[in-house]
Amino acid sequence: MRGFKSFSCLPLLVLIFSLSACSLLDVKIENPSIPLSDKQMNTRVLTRDFLSTYFSTIENAADAALMKDNRIDHQLSLTYWKLSSEQAAVKAVLHEEPTVALIDFWLLIAEQSRYFGLTQAQAFFPESHTFLNGELTMLEERFAALATQLLTGEEYQLVNRFIEQQIAAMQPDDFSFDRRSIIGPWYEFQGLNLADADSNVGSLPQVMSNLSDRIDLVTSQTGKSLSWQFQLSTLKSGFQQSQLQTIVDNLSATSEQLASITAEQSPQRDAMIKALSDQFQPLMNQFENQLQLFEASIGEEREALSEFLHSERKEILKSVASEKDTTIEQLNELMTGLISTTIKEAESLVIIVVVGFILLVIFLFVLPFSLGYLFAKARFHYRAHDQSR
Repeated sequence: MRGFKSFSCLPLLVLIFSLSACSLLDVKIENPSIPLSDKQMNTRVLTRDFLSTYFSTIENAADAALMKDNRIDHQLSLTYWKLSSEQAAVKAVLHEEPTVALIDFWLLIAEQSRYFGLTQAQAFFPESHTFLNGELTMLEERFAALATQLLTGEEYQLVNRFIEQQIAAMQPDDFSFDRRSIIGPWYEFQGLNLADADSNVGSLPQVMSNLSDRIDLVTSQTGKSLSWQFQLSTLKSGFQQSQLQTIVDNLSATSEQLASITAEQSPQRDAMIKALSDQFQPLMNQFENQLQLFEASIGEEREALSEFLHSERKEILKSVASEKDTTIEQLNELMTGLISTTIKEAESLVIIVVVGFILLVIFLFVLPFSLGYLFAKARFHYRAHDQSR
């Protein structure tokens, strides 16, 4: 009896060990997207946060330079520089890969700092290139200090060497600073294959946050860009307007001098006025023709500006629609992968639960009943055998 009681506990022990080894409750549903690391997110956030410092530095430096020289050609250069510089900065920080965005933004600042230190800048910024060079140099130092906090010592040295290499290939006559893709040169500089480029966009909340940043940057810069483009158009037409104003001033001065000379001699005055009228009539006709041409030119420039604003609005709408479509596709891919993974895990879970339930029934009911029946039958035969003796 004592041996039978010990052996009858065996099914319960087997069940306990079996359930302890089975991971019925350990179900893991994996998300197919890989979130960006904390370091990558910090790099993205702090790089884009530096844009406010960059914009204020560029605009304040341009305003201060205009105080030194307010000629129209200098105003044109400063306005074009502000417009192209800020557009290039927005394009640089919107790279999907945070490290590439940091490098391209740093490269943009370094390009401008080097450009204003060259003699070629004197042609467009004769009185202000030295001042602008100092402002951009200080801005580059501030961004380099930020980069030291985001990169390791080895990464910082590698990025610095890459920027110096790109600066050496810069075209000094161009101050539009239009951004070209640096992903290929950056991976080639590291000795890596472009096929190994990091294409991870992050988790769903990170994708949505990135889309929100893109829309905010594009919409916030649109007003300034259109204002500066209109200012450029106005300054370009200002050359003809200033020339016509000079002609009008000269004619007014000549008329006043002639009036003072002939004020006391009426007959001679009338004869002189008639002679001058005959001589000045062709000039006045030419002046009227110039006015008509000027009005026609202004009308054409207004139409061109209107078409340009219309095309810019279309481009902005296309850009926003493209970003929206790209994000929707990425969300669809994420949701499809998540749903398929969830279904697979649910199927596995159902199978495991069913098998576990069957094993549980066997261990709790079938096996104890069978063993009890066998032991009872064996004990009955044992007693019958004893009685027969």
